[in-house]
Amino acid sequence: MHERLLDANLNRASEGLRVLEDVARFAVSSKEISSRIADIRHFLRIAYSEQTAALLSARDATGDPGAITEEQQSRTGSMPTLVTVNAKRVEEALRSLEEMSKIKSVIHGPAAKDLKKCRFELYDIEKILFGICLRAENRLKLKGLYVIIDPSVCVGDPIKITTLAIEGGAKVIQLRDKANEKGAQLVIARAIAKLTKGSGILFFVNDHLDLALSSGADGVHVGQKDMPLAEVRKIAPVGFMVGVSTNNVSEAKQAEADGADYVSVGRLFPTTSKHDTRPADLTRLQEIKRAVSVPVAAIGGINESNLPSVLKHGADMAAVISAVVSQKDVRGSAAKLAGMFKKELPKPKPIPSV
Repeated sequence: MHERLLDANLNRASEGLRVLEDVARFAVSSKEISSRIADIRHFLRIAYSEQTAALLSARDATGDPGAITEEQQSRTGSMPTLVTVNAKRVEEALRSLEEMSKIKSVIHGPAAKDLKKCRFELYDIEKILFGICLRAENRLKLKGLYVIIDPSVCVGDPIKITTLAIEGGAKVIQLRDKANEKGAQLVIARAIAKLTKGSGILFFVNDHLDLALSSGADGVHVGQKDMPLAEVRKIAPVGFMVGVSTNNVSEAKQAEADGADYVSVGRLFPTTSKHDTRPADLTRLQEIKRAVSVPVAAIGGINESNLPSVLKHGADMAAVISAVVSQKDVRGSAAKLAGMFKKELPKPKPIPSV
C-alpha cells in the first residue's frame, strides 16, 4: 500500500518537474531556473533509487480508481497556466511524500525536512517562472501602433480619445501626464485600464509606478532618470511589465539585461510634444533593434509621412502622440498609422561596419 502511494507521487513530481525544466530551458532560456529544477528532480531520483524494484512491483496504473480520462484532463491555456498547473502538481506530490516519510513503517527514503526544503524551493521557482512566462506572453502583444495619451495635447476628453485610438487600431496605450496632480491622473488611469483590460491591448503609465499599480495598468514606462528598473522590480508584482527609454545601444542593452520588457528609441524626429529630449536617428534605431531581443518602440515626431521609414528600420512599435490625439479625426488617424504595420516594407540597407 505504501509503495503504491510513494510510486504515484514520485512519478507525479518527476513528470511535473520535467515539464517545468523544459519550460525554463527551452521556452525562456533560463539556465539558472532549469538547473534549480533539475537539482530537485535528481535529488528525488537518487533518494528513492534503492526502492525502484519495490515501487515498480506495486505499480498498477490500469487499476487506479482515480485515473482521469483524456477528456477530463484536456484544457486550454497558456504558458503561465502550464507553469502553474505543473508547479502545483509537484508541490502537492512533495507534500504527500513528506507526510509519508514521517510514517515509520514506510520504506526508507529522504527525510521529511529535505522534502520540505524541495517544496519551498518549488514555491519560489513557480513565482519566478510564472512571472517570466507571463511577461514573455505579453511581449508578443508589443507590436503595432503605440498611442501616448497626453491630456495637455488631446483634442477632447482623454478617455474618449483613448477609445477612438483603440477603435482605430492602437495596440498599446500609455498615459503620460506632466500637468495634472496624481489624484486626477489616477481617475484617468483607472478608466483607461478598464477600457483595455481583457482586450489584448496593453496599458502603461509613464514615470509613476504608484499610479500604474493603483490603476491596474499592465506596466510602467521609465526614463533614464526615473526610478531604476532594479528598484521597480522589487516593488512590482509578478508579471508586471516595464518599458525603458533609451537613446543608444549601450542603454538599450543595459535595460534588457536589467529586465526591461521593451525599450523605446528616440527622439527620431523633431517634436513639440516633449522637451529636453536627446536626438537619435533611423540608423540608431536599426542598431538598437539588432542589439537587443526585446521589442523596440520608436518615438519622437513620428507621423504618416515618416512611419514607413521607421518600420523599414526595424521598429516593432511606433509611439505617437500628436499624430493621433491632436487630430480632428482621432479614429481615422490611428487607423491610417495602424494600417501601415500590415504592409510589406523593403529591408533597410546594411549598417556600414566601423
